[in-house]
Amino acid sequence: MKPCEGDRPLKKQHKSVKALFKKVDKTEDGRQRRQLMDQIANELKIHTKIEEEIFYPAVREIGTEKAEEQMQRMVEASQRRAA
Repeated sequence: MKPCEGDRPLKKQHKSVKALFKKVDKTEDGRQRRQLMDQIANELKIHTKIEEEIFYPAVREIGTEKAEEQMQRMVEASQRRAA
């Protein structure tokens, strides 16, 4: 995978989670909504693990000031989403 393609799995997962949220919005059945929300929670756990264990360390390894700045912005954005 080329360096510029390293975030493709995360972007794909973003789209997947957004699609699940749209399904939740369109679903009136409580049981189905709960299942979708459980699926979203699981996807987000996996996403966080990929970010923390693979993506963020790879960006840090670049070692440039620009990479560090980008890393800081990504971490801050992630923390805002978690709040």
